[in-house]
Amino acid sequence: MSAIRYFFAHGYLLKEWNRTFFTLLPKVDHPETPPQFRPIGLCNVLYKCIAKCLSHRLRRVLPSLISDTQNAFVPGRIMADNGLLAHELLSFMNSSNSKACSAALKLDMNKAYDRVNWEFLWEVLRRFGFPPYWVHILQQCVTTVSYQILVNGSPSRPFKPKCGLRQGDPLSPYLFVLCMEIFSLMLRRDEQRGLFQGLKISRRAPSMINVQKSFVKFGSNTPDDFRDYLSSALRMEARSSLGSYLGLPVELGRSKCQAFQFLLDKVVQRLSYYASLNLSSAAKLSGKDTKGLALASSTILQSPKGLGGLGIRHLRSFNQALLAKQSWRFMRQPQLLASRVLKAKYPNLFSHSPSLSVSRPSWGGQGLLEGSLVLSKGLAWKVGSGENINILSDSWIPHVKIEFKEDIPDNERPRVVAELLLAGSRTWNTSLIHQLFPPLVASSIIGLDIPREKIDDFVYWKYTKDGLFSTKSTYSCLVSQHFNLDLDWSTVACWKQLWGTPFLPKWKMFAWRIMHNVLPMTALLALKGLPVDPTCIFCRDDSESVIHLFRDFRLTHWPWEEVKLPRLLTPSVSGPWQCGSRIVIRGGSGDICDMSICFDGARDAITHQAGQHASRLGVSRVLLLTDCSVISRLLLGPGIADIIVAWVIKDIRALLESFTVCHMCKVPKASVS
Repeated sequence: MSAIRYFFAHGYLLKEWNRTFFTLLPKVDHPETPPQFRPIGLCNVLYKCIAKCLSHRLRRVLPSLISDTQNAFVPGRIMADNGLLAHELLSFMNSSNSKACSAALKLDMNKAYDRVNWEFLWEVLRRFGFPPYWVHILQQCVTTVSYQILVNGSPSRPFKPKCGLRQGDPLSPYLFVLCMEIFSLMLRRDEQRGLFQGLKISRRAPSMINVQKSFVKFGSNTPDDFRDYLSSALRMEARSSLGSYLGLPVELGRSKCQAFQFLLDKVVQRLSYYASLNLSSAAKLSGKDTKGLALASSTILQSPKGLGGLGIRHLRSFNQALLAKQSWRFMRQPQLLASRVLKAKYPNLFSHSPSLSVSRPSWGGQGLLEGSLVLSKGLAWKVGSGENINILSDSWIPHVKIEFKEDIPDNERPRVVAELLLAGSRTWNTSLIHQLFPPLVASSIIGLDIPREKIDDFVYWKYTKDGLFSTKSTYSCLVSQHFNLDLDWSTVACWKQLWGTPFLPKWKMFAWRIMHNVLPMTALLALKGLPVDPTCIFCRDDSESVIHLFRDFRLTHWPWEEVKLPRLLTPSVSGPWQCGSRIVIRGGSGDICDMSICFDGARDAITHQAGQHASRLGVSRVLLLTDCSVISRLLLGPGIADIIVAWVIKDIRALLESFTVCHMCKVPKASVS
């Protein structure tokens, strides 16, 4: 730590700290020439700590310096967006009927890191406004490096480079992105001069130039003679397809299986490797050969482990959950380039109620539409001002279907939630609500918390407590709908007891197969149509089944009589308990606090009023005693612990900040009763 502090205090780095070993990783199976190796720098640990500190500070300013056409290594952006944009552009080019000719260039920069000029890099940093001290310490990190190549584990003689950035340095990706931003600025300048025009996939879409990795592809409306002229002028080969971009196929035809065959080959290769290992049935659930007799249905295998399954993912449901995650990100971050382009081409794609009528969507657009439909089923509104929430069409009351009383005419029904609030106040109009809605709906509306100040309404994900989207909750919801799972607490307790036992996994797997009757017994095989004798080979008296072999057979019957197995207790689960709010205010103990407030777990306005009373009395030190541990997590935890009571928690946290000292302790229920 003292060496790192010395560097940041004085700005000079010892050359011995920046000596780097180069290990050569082969790019092909049998490399023969140096370009077939990828050099990876093994930096000194001390230097890596310094570079990590600098890169962490550098990451904060990159979003304001780098244009939205670059997504790699910029916080808040994902490089996969470039693949989606390239797919949309090529889909538009292949199907466009416009008279204007279009072309896409794919550029590959050979040895891009190794060819970065240091003087150019320093000038880029100065033009971006970096202070002289920052430029100096970055010069120390880049120019004091020396290399030693590891050949068969032995280092060569050290040598010093004159240019380039090393792979393996935490600073290199961010410095390279700053250099590439100059290339983007040059393209944008030439576009403004009218030398070329970026491709627009919609009138409302931003102009885009996609030149990242080296040949040219022309649109379907470009004449052949013009293609030959342009390809010769660019000195590039003209191809009918751009192939893959960032490892993804971006130009898809009708045969999707052929385009993604490389993924299937990788999966088969990986399964072939695992099939050759001597693994137990618990560790190896899949093999190379998929042909065979299925003793258990896919529904059982893909059900959660707590409901008797093996938890193997249902691929379609998991893919829908990932598509919904992408739609959630584009909806919550409309400033992204991909969000703006897709919103312009598909205006109703990322709305709270997406439309199925999308004109000529690409294959990627169809996937995002499917994700948006899944997402729309789990979105709900959190009431703020209430001006953006439609009472009937939007979801804003948890677990309650909203409807007016039948005798209320249409012209007297309010349209938005803001009309249910008292004018000039942040409280519900209880008399109007009871007049318009049935008792259950009315009580649910009045029970909703409202912020004390006027805040915009916002959308949250209703299947998580904090309101933030998660792939796990979406997948669980989709699986429960797909398999129509019924939650039985006795069954859940039974399976939890099985998976929680300290046995070897293979024995747990064996017990699971017994309980589901999926062992290859002769009675089951005969039932499946195999030509086998179902008679037990041991006793010749009964058919060989799981019940016979493990319970009724004379050699296995005695343990059930001798050993008294514990009976599984069915848990008694009751609904949320209700109780009246009880507040006890006592004088403090002097040294610890000025006042102690005891309250139970019921949420009531009286609890908040007790804190306000203590604040008005001028109390600075408060001790809170409660029998509910959930309240401690809600008040002391970071962020939004529960979206349903977000405004109440916010008000209580603001009240607690008014005290100088505030302690909270969990006490037995008898202490507050």
